[in-house]
Amino acid sequence: MFRFSNVTKLYAGKRALGPIDLELGRGSTTVLIGRSGCGKSTAIRLLAGLTRADSGNVDSGGVRIDGSTTEATLRSVRRRIGYVIQEGGLFPHLTSLENLRLAPRSFGESVDQINRRVHELTELVGLSHPLLERYPAQLSGGQRQRVALMRALMLDPEMLLLDEPLGALDPMIRAELQDELRVLFKTLRTTVVLVTHDLAEAAYLGNRIVLLDQGRVVQDGGVSDLFERPATDFVRSFVAAQRGFDCSRQRSGENQHTDGAETGNQR
Repeated sequence: MFRFSNVTKLYAGKRALGPIDLELGRGSTTVLIGRSGCGKSTAIRLLAGLTRADSGNVDSGGVRIDGSTTEATLRSVRRRIGYVIQEGGLFPHLTSLENLRLAPRSFGESVDQINRRVHELTELVGLSHPLLERYPAQLSGGQRQRVALMRALMLDPEMLLLDEPLGALDPMIRAELQDELRVLFKTLRTTVVLVTHDLAEAAYLGNRIVLLDQGRVVQDGGVSDLFERPATDFVRSFVAAQRGFDCSRQRSGENQHTDGAETGNQR
């Protein structure tokens, strides 16, 4: 289980998040959505153990993270969490394959284990192995994000955190990767937390949407709850700002998941 218990995080004395209480069930796909600066990215950084709460505590897979948590414990937490940021965050001076090998090597995995996992993941995300010999700058945006996703999955994590991973992509590539991510989430059955500001993307990829405003949870549920049972005036305004979003179409497909996706080797 992954849980926030009365968590607050401050930056320069200003509240970035909280206080919030939030529980994330194993195998669920939760989308954190809201305006820029609402606390979405802070929440997943807390889950990943990259920062610590100023009050309250974070339970990350049975490990409590608070002010007294040791670096050794945080390292064990990070071992079980995959993290993808916008534009991938790949190291530009390393080839894609070297990027993939970095984390498992640091945790003592063997060359054979690493190579097997690379092979599994190239099949899973639809990349050809020769592309992994290229440096990030030699790849397209979609290819870089696929490599970043592979890197996050190299250690077979219990939780996958994605911080606006598709935000910098053109609409066609973004739609293609959304299709693949939805299939991937269903295939892996890993606990997923996705950050986005796009309600259509949230509704397409998540079975639970948590809307944040000024660091607080203002609504938690499905996309139909946001449209039909908005909890506050802010929720109404946020939904109204999503111009062109067809809620009725989304609701009709809320529980439908693609069983497979065609993936090309040279994307």
